[in-house]
Amino acid sequence: MAVLDTILCALIKFVNMITEGLGTWLFEIIAWLIELLPSSPFDLEPVKWGEFGRLVGYLLPISKMLFHFALMLGFVAMWYTVQHILRFVKMIK
Repeated sequence: MAVLDTILCALIKFVNMITEGLGTWLFEIIAWLIELLPSSPFDLEPVKWGEFGRLVGYLLPISKMLFHFALMLGFVAMWYTVQHILRFVKMIK
């Protein structure tokens, strides 16, 4: 029984080593692909709201809230786009 436990332990360590190597390799490839992407084409400038805007901005970070809302909206749109593309591909199969 001890021999089987030793073999099982060795197999688990081997699978963990292979999985870790493949995971690291996969992350390096993904990072390399992301580096190939161009920089952001959007030129985001802060909105100038004057004195009232600075007063409101002091109490509530509206510009950050709007930026995060736009970011989340973009991610949700991207999610639905990918979802519909995958459904279309599944429908063609």
